[in-house]
Amino acid sequence: MDHSVNNPHDKFVKEMLADRDMAIAFLDAYLPENLKHVLNLENLTYANTQFITPELSESFSDVVVRVPVVQTGNKEVYVSLLLESKSTPEKYAAFQILGYMANAYLTQLKNRESLHPVIPIIYYQGKKGWKMKTIKNFFESFPNEVQNYIPSFERVFISLMGMSDEDLLSLRNGMLYSALTLQKHRFNPEILEMQIERIFKSINPYLNRNFI
Repeated sequence: MDHSVNNPHDKFVKEMLADRDMAIAFLDAYLPENLKHVLNLENLTYANTQFITPELSESFSDVVVRVPVVQTGNKEVYVSLLLESKSTPEKYAAFQILGYMANAYLTQLKNRESLHPVIPIIYYQGKKGWKMKTIKNFFESFPNEVQNYIPSFERVFISLMGMSDEDLLSLRNGMLYSALTLQKHRFNPEILEMQIERIFKSINPYLNRNFI
């Protein structure tokens, strides 16, 4: 199922992550350390699938990759990067992601493939601050006997505007630093102008790459 990406900032991120080295550098930078320890990012491949439903396409687009799990033979996981397309936070995003996860597993079953765990990464690039709630946050007043029946799952949440320039500068991949810095300061040309010399120096080793 192919869903068009109308948000130019989503298109920018999708182009960025279409470069395999950039995708590996991004996951290496933002996946939790304990998770990276069991994943072989260097053998990442692109999954020829999307798990976005038509209902979700107004809020998210996705990039899905397959990553081998170390010391498990041929076992792999799907890592789904969900790009939050709205400029303001979605209060009930956790429920939307629950629907996404359910569709990801149902799609695998429909395709009669071996089941792969799905690891969701939510990438938020809006200007307004957002502390994303879990599903259980909406039911905290209920007793523990009820809490046990409420869905719960881990997810990685990345807020671009919540990153400091120092955080971005610490990235080991110069092209990833440049791409995220350009995107972060797209609303602030004065700040971007101050960063431009460092950005050009960072992308200089990559000038032969298509993404440039």
